[in-house]
Amino acid sequence: MAEKNAPTSLQFNNSNNSPVLAEAAWLPSMDAGLVWEIQQNIIFGQLNSLGSFILLIIVIALIAMALMTWAGTRRVFKPLQSLTAITSKFAAGDFSVRAEVHSQNELACWPIHSITWLRNLTETLSLPRTKSGRTDPSNPDYSGGGATRHFLSKSR
Repeated sequence: MAEKNAPTSLQFNNSNNSPVLAEAAWLPSMDAGLVWEIQQNIIFGQLNSLGSFILLIIVIALIAMALMTWAGTRRVFKPLQSLTAITSKFAAGDFSVRAEVHSQNELACWPIHSITWLRNLTETLSLPRTKSGRTDPSNPDYSGGGATRHFLSKSR
């Protein structure tokens, strides 16, 4: 419950017709009221000058967000586009194409594993085959994937 003699906030135009903010309180011991006021332009005048500063901060924040979004998507999609081009060439029959890997994150691991898969597939396709279409490990040309193991030990 509010105190009976608590000050009350008011807004009105004073005798000079200037908008003011005021606090009013009744003082029962003096049987009188007390009002103290301050002109609104003194309080809010400073805030009006902040408008251009706030707009500038918002524009700078939007530009920074746009740059970070552009850099982030470029970092993600450029390797994916490169890998897509390489796998398209590989699907077209160019088994000599390889992806270059320049980082150690999850996206970089994908091309490494894709390269390993492509090497294994290339070796499998080039192995001598039996009449049933299976590779023949008894054939002296069968490498058993040793080149792939050698490649993996060098690339890491």
